[in-house]
Amino acid sequence: MENYKPKIFFVNHIKYVKSLKDFKKKYKPQVIDNYKSLLKELCLIEYPELKEQKEKRKEKIKIFIRKRKNKIGDLTKDGVWVYYPWNNKLIHCLNEEEYFKVRTARNHNLITIEEQEKLRAFKVGIVGLSVGQASALTLSISGMCDYMKLIDPDIIEATNLNRIHASLDSIGTYKTELVAQKIYQINPFAKLSLYNKLLSDNNIESFLLKPYKLDAVIDAFDDVVMKIKLRIKAREKGIPVLMATDLGNGAIIDIERYDLDKTIPIFNGRVNEKEIESLPSKIKYKEDCTVK
Repeated sequence: MENYKPKIFFVNHIKYVKSLKDFKKKYKPQVIDNYKSLLKELCLIEYPELKEQKEKRKEKIKIFIRKRKNKIGDLTKDGVWVYYPWNNKLIHCLNEEEYFKVRTARNHNLITIEEQEKLRAFKVGIVGLSVGQASALTLSISGMCDYMKLIDPDIIEATNLNRIHASLDSIGTYKTELVAQKIYQINPFAKLSLYNKLLSDNNIESFLLKPYKLDAVIDAFDDVVMKIKLRIKAREKGIPVLMATDLGNGAIIDIERYDLDKTIPIFNGRVNEKEIESLPSKIKYKEDCTVK
């Protein structure tokens, strides 16, 4: 079992119920079951008029939960159970679509359901997971980018704790795996690809295109030469690049929409492209980037 990835039990069949029972007996996890609370929220989302009907609300919610229970016989067999190996917790959760509906319900004051689904399907790659961690978690919290590729070769050290959300027990963990754990705790149904390597000449193209093409790349790393090469390859493939960099008391926001125009100069013309080929990569890697 991979220590950064949850195990999901779909308990809609007797064999999966038995599998879960055997699993609990073997690993003795801490069981957290707030399923009725999730069902209550789901009921209020599906029947929004209940928010204004205080007298009827409690009874309607009871009926909603009772119907779910009667349909399957036991609420413990409804939805899914999610096991997080890094903290040995087993949590009762709604199925993927119902959980997505609940956790993004308050976004609908800002965007439409159609826009939310479009953002959910958006595929992003994040290069560098110190500053990049904030981008990854913000996207996940917002219900965006179920598919993410995360690339960073570094493990967490104590000196990283001044700028990333980590703790003492995270020291020695790959940054990719820490970010993955945090994303999975928000969205256990996320589809993440982890790359514990530097971005290099040998793996830029596979990172952008395999096993699926990215819709955008977030640049949050500090190798200037590879930043340039990343943009050249992204422009060739029609993939936009975004970067936010602090500069003393100010900041630089760089957005290059190569999906709209492949003739845009890299860094919006701030770099002389004719001189790029003579620049060596910071570090050369013979092997391709491996996906975990």
